[in-house]
Amino acid sequence: SLNALTEIPVEHRADRPSRQQYGGETHALNLLHNFLNHSKSNKGGRGGRGQYYSKGISSPNTSWVSCSRLSPYLTWGHISLRMVVKLTREKQALLRAAKKKKKKSNNSNNDEGWLKSLQAFSSRIHWRSHFIQKLESEPEIEKRDLCTAYQHLRRQPDDWNQSFYVAWSTGYTGFPFVDACMRCLMEHGWLNFRMRAMVVSFATYNLWLDWKRIAPH
Repeated sequence: SLNALTEIPVEHRADRPSRQQYGGETHALNLLHNFLNHSKSNKGGRGGRGQYYSKGISSPNTSWVSCSRLSPYLTWGHISLRMVVKLTREKQALLRAAKKKKKKSNNSNNDEGWLKSLQAFSSRIHWRSHFIQKLESEPEIEKRDLCTAYQHLRRQPDDWNQSFYVAWSTGYTGFPFVDACMRCLMEHGWLNFRMRAMVVSFATYNLWLDWKRIAPH
């Protein structure tokens, strides 16, 4: 919404230099297809991106390929969650049927990786819906601490450190892992979920910055 946009600092409203994802149902369906289906363009032809979801989801390097990358399309309604769930279950059924028949092929040893990864992906979908429902039932948590007893923390007169914020937001804290993730975010506008959690945790716990004030970044 327009009100939500005004909360984003002007310097962050422009497009990111190396953005790789664009809106629209066609892009969403293509992403879902190459996530769920075997493709010669992934890992030397051994399978689609979803096969490596379970192992690659945490690393900021492998997550570029192994994550579904569907979150913005689900958020903005370019693809329905029901379709994602339906096609994921269909893929799981095909893999289980192939395993049951004990078909031997070049990919036979990889099916376990597929099933484990798609189970993990299904679990993440459920967690996404859980937090969406929580935000819908308690919309105030967007503006206040989940635990109200912590409302005063990081909000005392001398708590905010502008130099710490600038260093964090520009990727110059001196902590290479944090800085690499922040520079990646600035360049591409995307960071996998574990790294998002890491950079925010670093800002709030190590730098003692108020999450409300860093959130627009």
